[in-house]
Amino acid sequence: EVNQWGATSLRKMEEGRRQRRLELLMRHVVPGGERISAAPACGIMAYVGPEEAHPFLMEGLRILQNRGYDSAGMASIGAGGMVTTKYASSASTNDAVAKLGREVGRHAGHRVGIAHTRWATHGAKTDRNAHPHCDERRQVAVVHNGIIDNASELRAELEAAGVHFASETDTEVVAQLMGRAMSGG
Repeated sequence: EVNQWGATSLRKMEEGRRQRRLELLMRHVVPGGERISAAPACGIMAYVGPEEAHPFLMEGLRILQNRGYDSAGMASIGAGGMVTTKYASSASTNDAVAKLGREVGRHAGHRVGIAHTRWATHGAKTDRNAHPHCDERRQVAVVHNGIIDNASELRAELEAAGVHFASETDTEVVAQLMGRAMSGG
């Protein structure tokens, strides 16, 4: 049982942890304290370290969320394997980030992860087209900004070799290529 004073102390401790995560994140996002402006591109976050990855990743997505995106997602890896959670927005990017935040417990205990806010260039605004994308064996997860010019040709080659795609995106082509390479294919 936690009394009023204990609850206040717990809230202060959690706020202190959140502040330390944000300070660490901002040292990487804004080197040397110099301010940068947001560019109209997808947002990518990554974390590898001794703490759980998802608080850092979610904090980064919250910082990036008001830049006009249509989806948000996260992949992390731990002892039980890779976990991917991703959502298209219903209305605003805040919606996609909020949806992701409600499922972040799936990534508990994982100390390696990537996260992404997407501005669609290939494929419709759907959960399956949100990043990260995995290869069919779930060995690798990929997020990326930009356009892969020869994605259609690469996709056709991979499909002819029996690779099954889960999305309409060019990014999944990279994940599938990496997965095949890792499997010796």
